[in-house]
Formats: sequence, C-alpha cells, structure tokens
Amino acid sequence: MNQAVFTITDIKDIASSNVALYFSEGLGNGYDSVKSLAFTPTFLWVSPNDIGSQGGTLLTVTGTGFGVNTVKLGLKKGTTALCAEVKVTGYGRFTCLTNAIAVAATDSLSMSQDTKTYTCTNSDTTKCNITQLAASSPTVTAVSLAGDTITFTGTAFPAKTDFTAKATFKSQEVVVTDWAETSLVAKFPKGVPAALASENAVPKIWFTRNSDSVVLVTYSTGVTLTNTVTADASQTTGLESSYAGGLDYTISTANLFATLKEPGNSVTVCGNVCVLNEALSDATKAVCKVPALATTHSASTFKIKEAGLLSGTWSASATDTKQVDKVHDGVWPSEYTDTSANCWIDLTFPD
Repeated sequence: MNQAVFTITDIKDIASSNVALYFSEGLGNGYDSVKSLAFTPTFLWVSPNDIGSQGGTLLTVTGTGFGVNTVKLGLKKGTTALCAEVKVTGYGRFTCLTNAIAVAATDSLSMSQDTKTYTCTNSDTTKCNITQLAASSPTVTAVSLAGDTITFTGTAFPAKTDFTAKATFKSQEVVVTDWAETSLVAKFPKGVPAALASENAVPKIWFTRNSDSVVLVTYSTGVTLTNTVTADASQTTGLESSYAGGLDYTISTANLFATLKEPGNSVTVCGNVCVLNEALSDATKAVCKVPALATTHSASTFKIKEAGLLSGTWSASATDTKQVDKVHDGVWPSEYTDTSANCWIDLTFPD
C-alpha cells in the first residue's frame, strides 16, 4: 500500500498537523506536486441550544475543516449574523458570543466562513437548533468606578443559588464580591493594574449557570480606569533590620502593588531589590522582604553578603551639581570642570 503524508499548515492543531493518505491502487501521477489541500468546513452542532434575548450567550460550535488560522467564522440565523465575538479554540471548535436577536423554538442556524455558509450536516439536525431562554437576560443599564471597585447597575441579574459570576475588563478578571437582581460589585483584588491605566474599555459580567454551564455575558458602557500612586505614601516607620534582611517592609498607597508588578518597576533598599510579598500585599499597600544588604561593614565584618550591589553617593569639590553628575553619567568623554585649588572626586558607601 502506498502512502503520502501531508503537513497541514493552516489548521494548526495537534489533531490535524500530519494527515496520512493511503492510496490502495498506487500513487497517482503528479502527487508530489500537490502543494495544498482544500478543506470544506462542516457544521455539526452548537451548545448550549438556548440563548438569552439580550445577547451575550456563549455558544460553542463544533465541526470539521477549520482551525485557529481560519478567519471570518460565525453563525447566522437566515442572513442575520448571530456572533458579536468569535474565538477559534482549536481544530473544529470556536466560541460565539451572541448578539441580541429574537429566535423561535425551531430556528436552525448555519455556519459561515467569509461569504460562504454551511448548513447542519448532523443526522440529528436539532443539534444545530437554538431556542430563546424563557427568563429575561441580564442587562446592564449603568456602570460606575471608584478606586479599584466597579459597580454594575442593571436588571434581571440571575440568582446566586443558580449561577456563579465573574467580571472582566479587557480580559483582566475582576473579582465579584456581591450581587443582587439589580446590582453587582467587583474589585481588582490587588489594585488597578498599571497596564490598564487610562484604558477605556467595556467591562463584562459572565454568569455561568450551575446546572449545565450555560454562560450568559452582559456588557456595560465603557469606563476609563485610573492608576494613581501617591508620591508621599506612608511607609513602615521605626523598622530595624539586620544586614541579613528578611523583614517585611510596608508602603501604603492605592494601586502600588499592581504598579510594582509591571516589568521595570521595583522598590530598592540600598540599591538592592525588595522582593514583593504577594500574599501580604493588596490594593491599598505593597509589602516586600528587605533584602540582605551588602555594605562595606557587613561584607568585611559579618560576611553575610560579600557579593552584591553597593549603593554609594558621588560627591566632588565642584559646587555645580551638573558637574558632579558628569562624574557618573556613563558618557565618555564628558568633561568634569572644577576650578578649585584642591580638586577632588569621592564615592561614599554606607557602613
């Protein structure tokens, strides 16, 4: 038996990366010149089969012949597009976050890919049907932001006994602390992330039904997050530490922890990074472990940390601070000018 193996490059998934084709009567002429294989998408089923009247139901579509590199996938009811957002999750699977659309109990869907549509190929065509949820879908009518807390106001938020809830802001999860039929409160647990500062986006609430994992998503109007770190934040006072470090150092100000989590940001003690303690930090304060300190005295006397960064202070006989800066600006040549009779430059390290 003859065999030809093709690597599929446009449907990236472990289940379809290498496909072996067997030719019982031998390889046909020109088989080695085949550069690509054409796949026709098929639509097999959609789950769940009920959607909310206001949109925001997360549907999972299953089929064949499409993958993560396939673009412009969707669902249609007749000629009307059903999906507000589409995400391909693997070979033969994508999710569809629905628009608000009225559907009848017998409405069947078609899958779309660019300008083409594909009807249900399942032998049980009801697997491609959808119905309207009997209960009203949750709707957001207003949203407000105070510090790290987002408050949603709306209607028909489902009961806590039947659903779990989470909120998101630009894919960043915001922890839901409480909700009722007309309001929901969510907080950034460690403060507003610095990367989201000044971002205007539409927060979403995701309600997941406990009985069958049906997901309802409701949108709000856009809000702009702020991340303000107070320059004169209060700090741990009277902290005494040995050269070995290890004590907790607390700086109290809103959103500082979230800011320090961003690359390039840190708190340093004598030039050494104070490592964040995530368990003790929150939206109102950042807590870090005082590092082992390398000083001239600790290195020579206690040998706790002989190799490390020594943080020193430059000084010079020149009274002009700009001239002192030239001593250590890393630029060569950078002329240091001093007309003093006794010209000197000094670097002092702490004991």
